[in-house]
Amino acid sequence: EDVFATMEPVIRALTRTIIRQFVEQARLAPTNFADVAASRLPCEMIRTLFAIEPAEWAAHVEPLFLGGAVHQQDAFAAVAGLTTYFNRIIIPSSTHEGIIGLLRTSNDDGDRLDHAEVIANCVLIVTAAIDTTAGLIANTLLRLVEHSAALAQIISDKSVIPAAIEETL
Repeated sequence: EDVFATMEPVIRALTRTIIRQFVEQARLAPTNFADVAASRLPCEMIRTLFAIEPAEWAAHVEPLFLGGAVHQQDAFAAVAGLTTYFNRIIIPSSTHEGIIGLLRTSNDDGDRLDHAEVIANCVLIVTAAIDTTAGLIANTLLRLVEHSAALAQIISDKSVIPAAIEETL
């Protein structure tokens, strides 16, 4: 629970930055919210949780997710690309921060995941978090736009935001 409490300011700051970027782009030209904000937010959040440098993530992970994979083979390619990437960066004798470090840590009984299990979990976390969260964000915004009364209520009464979030989940 403490980890999530310490991450809240980070999540809020990332969200504000990404939404500001979307608004700035949308002021200049029509902009796709799903591409610019809904996908970017979970991608950046997961990068932060994995403690991977932005340039490294942008070069090796973002191309697998940002840009609209539309076919099943795109999903397979993303999984294969992530597997190759994590296999390259997770060296058994090295130490890691973030989620990778947590996955490599022994539990209270001294059990720990082997190298393949760590990689499999990293791939699962990244693919599930980015795709699912991006879809949730985009669909929530779409529903609010389609139901202007609900959007107006949220805008006028911030106390309903937790209930609105719970409803979308």
